[in-house]
Amino acid sequence: METENEFEYVEPSNVGEYYLKHVEAMKPIESQPEGKSFAIQREGYSLALLREIADLANVGKKAVVVIEWPEVFEVQRLPDGSNTKLFYRYSTGDKKGRVEHSEIGDSVSDIKSIVAQYIESNFEDCLKYDKKLNAEAKIENVISYSYIQRRSASLASFRKAPEGSTARLKAAIDALVEIDFLNAVPDNVAAGTFETTGKLYQIVGNQGE
Repeated sequence: METENEFEYVEPSNVGEYYLKHVEAMKPIESQPEGKSFAIQREGYSLALLREIADLANVGKKAVVVIEWPEVFEVQRLPDGSNTKLFYRYSTGDKKGRVEHSEIGDSVSDIKSIVAQYIESNFEDCLKYDKKLNAEAKIENVISYSYIQRRSASLASFRKAPEGSTARLKAAIDALVEIDFLNAVPDNVAAGTFETTGKLYQIVGNQGE
């Protein structure tokens, strides 16, 4: 006679700890009244993940959004039936939300990762992607269009973009300029200070987010 396999249950690993931390922080949305908000401290939490959890909770007419402020994330329940995508797109106080929830959101996130890696990398490693990189530019956290283009070329969010990778790259960079994550360096400064005719961007965003 066959017998069922016996399993021994053990304590789980901590692989999902980061995710579960966000789930726990978002638990108040289960009983959150319409038109009310609560706050989650920014440190240690991901805006993108909090918003994904909110989206999963938006069943039926329920509409919960996560808004970014300098010190906290505000979790707000909108009136039932509200369109959260339109909220993010047109909320005047949340330009970043409009960008991250737009059709180019994945590409924007990819460039932010590229920028963070650029800052952490040494000058010699960066030269592999931009042989004309100026040492002063690296010190001043100035990144070139060429560097971003070469680093992003193999990424799916650009390769599979329906409008083409070049157009998507331009749109994503423009979006990052709009939300003050990057600032375009004037051509005369690029030529005079950093000795290049290529397009440069000053990194001004929060690389740790």
